[in-house]
Amino acid sequence: MTRAWTTVLGCCLSMLLLGACAPDASDAGAGAAGDRPGTAAPGSGIAAKGLDAAPLPPGAAAGIAELTTGDEPAAGRLPGGDAPPAAGTPPVPLPQDDPAPAPAAATQSGGFDPADVPESAVALPPFPLLEAPAELQSAYRETERDIAGDGQYFLAGERALLVEGRIFRDKFHLGQDPERPWTAQRFHRHYEEAIAALGGRRIDRVQYTREVAAAAGGRATIEKHQHGAVAVPDYRHDSYLLRSGGREYWIDVSTGAIPLHGYVVVLERDSANAADAAQQDDGAAAETGAAAATQAG
Repeated sequence: MTRAWTTVLGCCLSMLLLGACAPDASDAGAGAAGDRPGTAAPGSGIAAKGLDAAPLPPGAAAGIAELTTGDEPAAGRLPGGDAPPAAGTPPVPLPQDDPAPAPAAATQSGGFDPADVPESAVALPPFPLLEAPAELQSAYRETERDIAGDGQYFLAGERALLVEGRIFRDKFHLGQDPERPWTAQRFHRHYEEAIAALGGRRIDRVQYTREVAAAAGGRATIEKHQHGAVAVPDYRHDSYLLRSGGREYWIDVSTGAIPLHGYVVVLERDSANAADAAQQDDGAAAETGAAAATQAG
C-alpha cells in the first residue's frame, strides 16, 4: 500500500513539474517561425533569402535614403560635373550675336565723294554724250535744251546735292506712239545701259522722300533747280556720275507727270572745282538743317 501511494505521488509531482516548464503556445509558434533558417517572422517585411536575418549596423537604415540614382549632381558640384565658381570670380558672359558693323564715316557731300567713282577708260562722244532713242521725239525746241550755266539737284548717296555747271536737258512723251508706247522701266533701262557703256556709275541710294527734300531745304527749293521730273516720291529719279579727263558728267534720268514723260539732264563741270563746291554745299546744308531745327523748336 505504501509503495502504491509512493508511485502515485511521484507521478503527480512529475506532471506538476512538466506543466510549469512547458512554453506558452503563442511563444512556441513565434519561436518556431523565427528559429528556422530562411524564414522571417510574420509582418517583419524582410524577404526570405535562405540566410538568417542579421541586424543592420547603426546608421545604415538612414544611409539608404541618402543613396543617389546617378542623375543628381554630387554635393558641391553643378549639373554637368562643373564645380561652382570660386567667390569673387566674375560671371562668364553668355554668347551673343555679332554686333552690327558701325556705319562708315561720312565723306564730303553728305556721305558721297565723287572721287570714289573711277574715271572712265572709254573715249567719250561730244557733250551731251547721250543720244535720244530714235522712237522718241523731244518735247523741247532746239533752243530750250542747252543752258550755259545753272544748277541741278542730283541724288548723291542719301541726299539731294546741288551741282552747278553746263546743262543739257531733254523731255519725251513716252506714250506718243500708241502701237509701241515706252514704259517708265524701258526708258530708265535704255539710259542705264547707255551710261554703263560709257563707264558711268549710278550714285543714288534714296528717292525724293519728305525727309530727303526737307534736308535740302524743302521741295520748293529743289524745284528752283530741277530740270527733270518733279521731285516727289512717286516720280523715279536715277542719278549717275561719269568722270573722264578732269571733267565730271552728272546725269539725272527721271519719269513722271500725266501723261507719262521721260526726262534726261546732263551737267558738265570741272573736277578741279568739285571739292570746293562740295564744301560750300555742305556748309549750306548745315545752315539749312540748323534753321529747320530752330523752326521745329
